[in-house]
Amino acid sequence: MKGNVAVIDGLYQGFAKGDVPAVLAAMDANIVWNEAEGFPYADQNPYKGPEAVLNGVFGRIMAEWEYWNLTDIQLHDMSGNMVLATLRYQAKHKTTGNVIDSQTAHLWTLWDGKITAFQQFTDTKQAAEAYNNDQPPAPAVRKSIHLFDLPADVTEAEWSAVLKDMNSTIAKMGYPGAGYFLYKTEKADTKDYRYYFEGVWPSAEAYTKIHEDPAFKALDEKYGPLYKKIQALEIYRRVGLVE
Repeated sequence: MKGNVAVIDGLYQGFAKGDVPAVLAAMDANIVWNEAEGFPYADQNPYKGPEAVLNGVFGRIMAEWEYWNLTDIQLHDMSGNMVLATLRYQAKHKTTGNVIDSQTAHLWTLWDGKITAFQQFTDTKQAAEAYNNDQPPAPAVRKSIHLFDLPADVTEAEWSAVLKDMNSTIAKMGYPGAGYFLYKTEKADTKDYRYYFEGVWPSAEAYTKIHEDPAFKALDEKYGPLYKKIQALEIYRRVGLVE
């Protein structure tokens, strides 16, 4: 790994560990830090020096967000002593509970092994809307529809508990509101397909990430035999949002 790329890689490792002193130590004393125009923390641009970055950016993130994760990080060595990082922000606002999952890029400039400048590029609309408690939830882009009757040896409470366990794991991945939801027909005389559960996913990309996550795969393996009993009796359709 080349020198500048190694410095930035170490910085992101520090972010992941919550090692703020290590992150600040990678910065030049005169670093100039700019958040993307329209981003909530661009109000004090440019931040000059590590202490300004700590108080104006990192401190506010820790105070206002339940979590702020950087994922899918790819580093690209550029000319002019610059490193481009492409990544995603996945975060949940403490007050509103709104989440973001935004495509992001960071442009870093270095000199003599220290970071001298930073420029952020990201989806500022998502970040701004996360602060809005009145923001209506976006419609699910992808759903799976399951109509079924309970097998003789599976109870309603048992299957409901399975879905709740899976949804709890999905929420911990940063996707609250996604997952599986169980419904039952209101008319007692309904003879067939009295139950229905749906899988709700904010995007095709989120669906793939969730289902490929090791924690989700472990639950899929755990509850697979039970679901196969329902699967043998269900009508299943995968549907997408009509624009």
